Amino acid sequence: MQNSAVLYRKSLHGRRPQNAIAAPPAESVRDYILTSEISRWQAEWFDDCRTRRLSQDTLDLRETILRLLCEFLDAKGLTVCGPDEARKFMLHLATSGRRQGNNPLASSTIKTYRDHLVIFFKFLLMHRIVTVSPMASTIAPAVRKSKITPFTAEQIKSMIDAAKHGYFPKRDRAIILLFLDTGMREAELAGLKWGDLDLISRRCSVVGKGNKPRDVYFSATTYRAITEYRRDETSANEDSETPLFYSDRGRKTGTGISESGLLQLVHRLGDRAGVTGVRCSPHTFRHTFALNFLRSGGDVFALKDALGHEDIKMTMVYVKMASSDHRRQHLAHSPVEFMLRGK
Repeated sequence: MQNSAVLYRKSLHGRRPQNAIAAPPAESVRDYILTSEISRWQAEWFDDCRTRRLSQDTLDLRETILRLLCEFLDAKGLTVCGPDEARKFMLHLATSGRRQGNNPLASSTIKTYRDHLVIFFKFLLMHRIVTVSPMASTIAPAVRKSKITPFTAEQIKSMIDAAKHGYFPKRDRAIILLFLDTGMREAELAGLKWGDLDLISRRCSVVGKGNKPRDVYFSATTYRAITEYRRDETSANEDSETPLFYSDRGRKTGTGISESGLLQLVHRLGDRAGVTGVRCSPHTFRHTFALNFLRSGGDVFALKDALGHEDIKMTMVYVKMASSDHRRQHLAHSPVEFMLRGK
Protein backbone atom coordinates (compact mmCIF):
# COMPACT_ATOMS: atom_id res chain seq x y z
CA MET A 1 0.00 0.00 0.00
CA GLN A 2 1.34 3.41 -0.92
CA ASN A 3 1.67 6.32 1.49
CA SER A 4 0.49 4.83 4.76
CA ALA A 5 1.37 5.69 8.28
CA VAL A 6 2.15 5.39 11.95
CA LEU A 7 3.00 7.69 14.76
CA TYR A 8 6.49 8.05 16.17
CA ARG A 9 7.18 5.58 18.91
CA LYS A 10 10.23 5.34 21.18
CA SER A 11 12.16 2.10 21.17
CA LEU A 12 11.99 -0.18 24.18
CA HIS A 13 15.45 1.14 25.21
CA GLY A 14 14.33 4.74 25.04
CA ARG A 15 16.34 5.49 21.90
CA ARG A 16 14.78 7.19 18.90
CA PRO A 17 14.77 5.10 15.71
CA GLN A 18 16.74 6.39 12.76
CA ASN A 19 14.88 8.88 10.53
CA ALA A 20 12.16 9.28 13.18
CA ILE A 21 10.60 12.65 13.84
CA ALA A 22 11.21 14.44 17.11
CA ALA A 23 9.40 12.87 20.01
CA PRO A 24 6.40 14.76 21.35
CA PRO A 25 6.55 16.01 24.93
CA ALA A 26 6.01 13.19 27.41
CA GLU A 27 2.92 14.83 28.82
CA SER A 28 1.24 15.28 25.44
CA VAL A 29 -1.58 12.99 24.33
CA ARG A 30 -0.71 11.13 21.16
CA ASP A 31 -4.03 10.76 19.38
CA TYR A 32 -2.69 10.62 15.83
CA ILE A 33 -0.38 8.59 13.63
CA LEU A 34 1.72 9.62 10.68
CA THR A 35 0.16 8.98 7.30
CA SER A 36 3.47 7.86 5.89
CA GLU A 37 3.72 4.58 7.78
CA ILE A 38 0.24 3.09 8.05
CA SER A 39 1.31 0.27 5.73
CA ARG A 40 3.99 -0.85 8.20
CA TRP A 41 1.45 -1.15 10.98
CA GLN A 42 -1.06 -2.69 8.63
CA ALA A 43 1.45 -5.47 7.99
CA GLU A 44 1.91 -6.06 11.72
CA TRP A 45 -1.84 -5.89 12.31
CA PHE A 46 -2.41 -8.46 9.56
CA ASP A 47 0.18 -10.77 11.09
CA ASP A 48 -1.81 -10.55 14.33
CA CYS A 49 -5.04 -11.27 12.39
CA ARG A 50 -3.50 -14.35 10.80
CA THR A 51 -2.28 -15.56 14.19
CA ARG A 52 -5.88 -15.37 15.38
CA ARG A 53 -6.97 -17.34 12.28
CA LEU A 54 -9.20 -14.63 10.81
CA SER A 55 -10.52 -15.39 7.34
CA GLN A 56 -9.01 -14.10 4.11
CA ASP A 57 -12.28 -12.30 3.40
CA THR A 58 -11.81 -10.29 6.62
CA LEU A 59 -8.23 -9.46 5.67
CA ASP A 60 -9.31 -8.38 2.18
CA LEU A 61 -12.00 -6.11 3.63
CA ARG A 62 -9.57 -4.55 6.10
CA GLU A 63 -7.04 -3.98 3.34
CA THR A 64 -9.73 -2.19 1.31
CA ILE A 65 -10.71 0.01 4.27
CA LEU A 66 -7.13 1.07 5.04
CA ARG A 67 -6.50 1.69 1.35
CA LEU A 68 -9.52 4.00 1.19
CA LEU A 69 -8.32 5.81 4.32
CA CYS A 70 -4.84 6.33 2.90
CA GLU A 71 -6.18 7.47 -0.48
CA PHE A 72 -8.35 10.03 1.31
CA LEU A 73 -5.45 11.31 3.44
CA ASP A 74 -3.15 11.54 0.41
CA ALA A 75 -5.79 13.32 -1.69
CA LYS A 76 -6.27 15.90 1.04
CA GLY A 77 -2.55 16.34 1.64
CA LEU A 78 -2.92 15.22 5.27
CA THR A 79 0.30 13.97 6.84
CA VAL A 80 -1.26 12.64 10.04
CA CYS A 81 -4.41 10.78 10.96
CA GLY A 82 -5.90 12.04 14.18
CA PRO A 83 -9.39 12.81 15.49
CA ASP A 84 -10.03 15.62 12.96
CA GLU A 85 -8.86 13.49 10.05
CA ALA A 86 -10.89 10.49 11.24
CA ARG A 87 -14.04 12.61 11.42
CA LYS A 88 -13.36 14.03 7.96
CA PHE A 89 -12.91 10.52 6.58
CA MET A 90 -16.22 9.38 8.06
CA LEU A 91 -17.90 12.42 6.54
CA HIS A 92 -16.27 11.59 3.20
CA LEU A 93 -17.69 8.06 3.34
CA ALA A 94 -21.16 9.38 4.16
CA THR A 95 -21.22 12.03 1.43
CA SER A 96 -18.83 10.91 -1.31
CA GLY A 97 -18.17 7.22 -0.73
CA ARG A 98 -19.16 5.02 -3.65
CA ARG A 99 -19.54 1.34 -4.21
CA GLN A 100 -19.98 -0.64 -7.40
CA GLY A 101 -22.48 1.01 -9.74
CA ASN A 102 -21.58 4.45 -8.35
CA ASN A 103 -24.21 4.11 -5.63
CA PRO A 104 -23.64 5.82 -2.24
CA LEU A 105 -22.31 3.62 0.51
CA ALA A 106 -25.02 2.20 2.75
CA SER A 107 -25.06 3.23 6.40
CA SER A 108 -24.42 -0.39 7.36
CA THR A 109 -21.29 -0.42 5.16
CA ILE A 110 -19.99 2.80 6.70
CA LYS A 111 -20.59 1.37 10.18
CA THR A 112 -18.66 -1.76 9.19
CA TYR A 113 -15.74 0.38 7.96
CA ARG A 114 -15.73 2.32 11.20
CA ASP A 115 -15.85 -0.86 13.29
CA HIS A 116 -12.74 -2.22 11.56
CA LEU A 117 -10.87 1.08 11.96
CA VAL A 118 -11.73 1.05 15.66
CA ILE A 119 -10.13 -2.40 15.85
CA PHE A 120 -7.05 -1.18 13.94
CA PHE A 121 -6.48 1.73 16.30
CA LYS A 122 -7.15 -0.51 19.29
CA PHE A 123 -4.24 -2.60 18.01
CA LEU A 124 -2.09 0.56 17.91
CA LEU A 125 -3.24 1.44 21.43
CA MET A 126 -2.14 -1.99 22.59
CA HIS A 127 1.31 -1.32 21.15
CA ARG A 128 1.38 2.22 22.58
CA ILE A 129 1.65 3.82 19.16
CA VAL A 130 -1.19 6.09 20.21
CA THR A 131 -2.52 6.74 23.69
CA VAL A 132 -5.98 7.80 22.49
CA SER A 133 -7.71 6.34 19.44
CA PRO A 134 -8.52 8.86 16.69
CA MET A 135 -11.77 6.96 16.21
CA ALA A 136 -12.91 7.82 19.74
CA SER A 137 -14.33 11.11 18.50
CA THR A 138 -16.30 9.54 15.62
CA ILE A 139 -19.89 8.38 15.81
CA ALA A 140 -21.27 5.35 14.04
CA PRO A 141 -24.04 6.17 11.54
CA ALA A 142 -27.59 5.20 12.31
CA VAL A 143 -28.42 1.94 10.58
CA ARG A 144 -32.09 1.50 9.85
CA LYS A 145 -33.39 -1.96 9.16
CA SER A 146 -33.94 -2.29 5.45
CA LYS A 147 -37.08 -3.96 4.19
CA ILE A 148 -36.40 -7.46 2.93
CA THR A 149 -38.01 -7.96 -0.47
CA PRO A 150 -37.55 -11.39 -2.04
CA PHE A 151 -37.84 -12.30 -5.71
CA THR A 152 -41.23 -13.49 -6.86
CA ALA A 153 -41.66 -16.78 -8.70
CA GLU A 154 -42.33 -14.85 -11.91
CA GLN A 155 -39.10 -12.86 -11.52
CA ILE A 156 -37.08 -16.04 -10.96
CA LYS A 157 -38.60 -17.64 -14.06
CA SER A 158 -37.88 -14.49 -16.09
CA MET A 159 -34.21 -14.51 -15.03
CA ILE A 160 -33.90 -18.21 -15.90
CA ASP A 161 -35.34 -17.43 -19.34
CA ALA A 162 -32.94 -14.48 -19.65
CA ALA A 163 -30.01 -16.78 -18.90
CA LYS A 164 -30.71 -18.66 -22.14
CA HIS A 165 -29.51 -15.65 -24.13
CA GLY A 166 -26.12 -15.19 -22.44
CA TYR A 167 -22.69 -16.47 -23.47
CA PHE A 168 -22.82 -19.23 -20.83
CA PRO A 169 -26.50 -20.16 -20.49
CA LYS A 170 -25.92 -23.46 -18.68
CA ARG A 171 -23.55 -21.86 -16.15
CA ASP A 172 -25.90 -18.95 -15.47
CA ARG A 173 -28.92 -21.21 -14.98
CA ALA A 174 -26.98 -23.45 -12.60
CA ILE A 175 -25.84 -20.42 -10.58
CA ILE A 176 -29.40 -19.08 -10.26
CA LEU A 177 -30.77 -22.44 -9.13
CA LEU A 178 -27.91 -23.10 -6.70
CA PHE A 179 -28.36 -19.67 -5.09
CA LEU A 180 -32.12 -20.21 -4.83
CA ASP A 181 -31.85 -23.80 -3.58
CA THR A 182 -29.21 -23.25 -0.86
CA GLY A 183 -29.27 -19.60 0.26
CA MET A 184 -25.49 -19.41 -0.09
CA ARG A 185 -23.68 -16.09 0.23
CA GLU A 186 -21.95 -14.89 -2.93
CA ALA A 187 -18.51 -15.38 -1.34
CA GLU A 188 -19.42 -18.97 -0.52
CA LEU A 189 -20.60 -19.76 -4.03
CA ALA A 190 -17.65 -17.97 -5.65
CA GLY A 191 -15.23 -20.07 -3.60
CA LEU A 192 -16.72 -23.44 -4.60
CA LYS A 193 -14.61 -26.09 -6.29
CA TRP A 194 -15.77 -29.30 -7.94
CA GLY A 195 -14.41 -31.24 -4.99
CA ASP A 196 -16.88 -29.46 -2.70
CA LEU A 197 -19.82 -31.16 -4.43
CA ASP A 198 -21.21 -34.60 -3.69
CA LEU A 199 -23.48 -35.07 -6.68
CA ILE A 200 -24.72 -38.46 -5.52
CA SER A 201 -26.18 -37.14 -2.27
CA ARG A 202 -26.80 -33.68 -3.78
CA ARG A 203 -24.74 -32.05 -1.06
CA CYS A 204 -22.33 -29.14 -1.17
CA SER A 205 -19.66 -28.22 1.41
CA VAL A 206 -19.21 -24.47 1.83
CA VAL A 207 -16.98 -22.33 4.03
CA GLY A 208 -18.93 -19.52 5.65
CA LYS A 209 -18.05 -16.51 7.75
CA GLY A 210 -15.24 -17.08 10.20
CA ASN A 211 -13.97 -20.01 8.12
CA LYS A 212 -16.81 -22.16 9.47
CA PRO A 213 -17.72 -25.09 7.19
CA ARG A 214 -21.24 -26.38 6.71
CA ASP A 215 -23.18 -28.59 4.32
CA VAL A 216 -26.04 -27.38 2.16
CA TYR A 217 -28.29 -29.46 -0.05
CA PHE A 218 -29.86 -28.98 -3.45
CA SER A 219 -32.73 -30.45 -5.43
CA ALA A 220 -32.83 -32.84 -8.37
CA THR A 221 -33.60 -29.89 -10.67
CA THR A 222 -30.47 -28.07 -9.53
CA TYR A 223 -28.49 -31.30 -9.84
CA ARG A 224 -29.52 -31.61 -13.49
CA ALA A 225 -28.62 -27.98 -14.16
CA ILE A 226 -25.12 -28.51 -12.68
CA THR A 227 -24.50 -31.73 -14.63
CA GLU A 228 -25.68 -30.10 -17.89
CA TYR A 229 -23.31 -27.20 -17.25
CA ARG A 230 -20.50 -29.63 -16.50
CA ARG A 231 -21.14 -31.59 -19.68
CA ASP A 232 -21.53 -28.68 -22.09
CA GLU A 233 -19.58 -25.69 -20.76
CA THR A 234 -16.59 -26.97 -18.80
CA SER A 235 -13.31 -28.52 -19.85
CA ALA A 236 -12.65 -32.23 -19.69
CA ASN A 237 -9.56 -31.93 -17.48
CA GLU A 238 -11.20 -30.43 -14.39
CA ASP A 239 -10.32 -31.92 -11.01
CA SER A 240 -11.43 -31.47 -7.41
CA GLU A 241 -9.53 -28.17 -7.13
CA THR A 242 -11.01 -26.68 -10.30
CA PRO A 243 -13.40 -23.76 -9.65
CA LEU A 244 -17.01 -24.89 -9.90
CA PHE A 245 -18.03 -21.84 -11.90
CA TYR A 246 -15.64 -20.17 -14.32
CA SER A 247 -15.58 -16.43 -14.85
CA ASP A 248 -16.59 -15.14 -18.29
CA ARG A 249 -12.96 -15.49 -19.39
CA GLY A 250 -12.13 -18.32 -17.05
CA ARG A 251 -12.80 -21.16 -19.44
CA LYS A 252 -9.43 -20.41 -21.02
CA THR A 253 -7.56 -19.11 -17.97
CA GLY A 254 -9.02 -21.41 -15.30
CA THR A 255 -10.16 -18.42 -13.27
CA GLY A 256 -13.21 -18.93 -11.07
CA ILE A 257 -16.01 -16.40 -10.99
CA SER A 258 -15.55 -13.70 -8.35
CA GLU A 259 -18.02 -12.11 -5.95
CA SER A 260 -18.16 -8.99 -8.12
CA GLY A 261 -18.62 -11.22 -11.16
CA LEU A 262 -21.64 -12.84 -9.51
CA LEU A 263 -23.06 -9.43 -8.64
CA GLN A 264 -22.64 -8.25 -12.23
CA LEU A 265 -24.21 -11.46 -13.52
CA VAL A 266 -27.32 -11.09 -11.36
CA HIS A 267 -27.61 -7.41 -12.32
CA ARG A 268 -27.31 -8.35 -15.97
CA LEU A 269 -29.92 -11.08 -15.79
CA GLY A 270 -32.27 -8.85 -13.83
CA ASP A 271 -31.99 -6.08 -16.42
CA ARG A 272 -32.48 -8.52 -19.26
CA ALA A 273 -35.53 -10.01 -17.51
CA GLY A 274 -37.04 -6.61 -16.74
CA VAL A 275 -37.04 -7.23 -12.98
CA THR A 276 -38.09 -4.14 -11.00
CA GLY A 277 -39.15 -3.33 -7.45
CA VAL A 278 -36.51 -5.52 -5.85
CA ARG A 279 -32.75 -5.33 -5.42
CA CYS A 280 -31.13 -7.59 -8.00
CA SER A 281 -28.28 -9.11 -6.04
CA PRO A 282 -27.05 -12.53 -4.92
CA HIS A 283 -28.16 -11.71 -1.39
CA THR A 284 -31.77 -11.33 -2.56
CA PHE A 285 -31.63 -15.00 -3.58
CA ARG A 286 -30.61 -15.74 0.02
CA HIS A 287 -33.69 -13.88 1.31
CA THR A 288 -35.86 -15.66 -1.25
CA PHE A 289 -34.53 -19.07 -0.21
CA ALA A 290 -35.10 -18.39 3.49
CA LEU A 291 -38.65 -17.13 3.15
CA ASN A 292 -39.77 -19.85 0.76
CA PHE A 293 -38.13 -22.53 2.91
CA LEU A 294 -40.34 -21.42 5.81
CA ARG A 295 -43.43 -20.86 3.68
CA SER A 296 -43.24 -24.44 2.46
CA GLY A 297 -43.07 -25.78 6.03
CA GLY A 298 -39.33 -25.87 6.68
CA ASP A 299 -38.04 -25.94 10.27
CA VAL A 300 -36.50 -22.73 11.63
CA PHE A 301 -33.54 -24.57 13.17
CA ALA A 302 -32.82 -26.35 9.90
CA LEU A 303 -32.95 -22.94 8.20
CA LYS A 304 -30.49 -21.54 10.76
CA ASP A 305 -28.02 -24.29 9.91
CA ALA A 306 -28.56 -23.92 6.17
CA LEU A 307 -27.88 -20.17 6.29
CA GLY A 308 -24.87 -20.55 8.59
CA HIS A 309 -26.31 -18.21 11.22
CA GLU A 310 -24.56 -18.26 14.59
CA ASP A 311 -27.58 -16.83 16.42
CA ILE A 312 -31.17 -17.94 16.02
CA LYS A 313 -32.19 -14.27 16.38
CA MET A 314 -30.87 -13.63 12.87
CA THR A 315 -33.04 -16.42 11.47
CA MET A 316 -36.12 -15.20 13.35
CA VAL A 317 -36.25 -12.15 11.05
CA TYR A 318 -37.46 -14.50 8.31
CA VAL A 319 -39.86 -16.25 10.69
CA LYS A 320 -41.57 -12.95 11.46
CA MET A 321 -41.86 -12.19 7.76
CA ALA A 322 -43.29 -15.61 7.00
CA SER A 323 -45.78 -15.19 9.87
CA SER A 324 -47.00 -11.90 8.44
CA ASP A 325 -47.49 -13.70 5.12
CA HIS A 326 -49.70 -16.24 6.87
CA ARG A 327 -51.77 -13.46 8.43
CA ARG A 328 -52.35 -11.76 5.08
CA GLN A 329 -53.26 -15.07 3.49
CA HIS A 330 -55.76 -15.83 6.21
CA LEU A 331 -57.38 -12.41 5.99
CA ALA A 332 -57.79 -12.89 2.26
CA HIS A 333 -58.91 -16.51 2.35
CA SER A 334 -60.67 -17.01 5.68
CA PRO A 335 -63.05 -20.00 5.36
CA VAL A 336 -65.54 -18.32 7.69
CA GLU A 337 -65.61 -15.14 5.63
CA PHE A 338 -65.72 -17.06 2.35
CA MET A 339 -68.27 -19.72 3.27
CA LEU A 340 -70.61 -17.95 5.68
CA ARG A 341 -70.59 -14.42 4.32
CA GLY A 342 -70.31 -15.28 0.67
CA LYS A 343 -67.12 -13.29 0.07
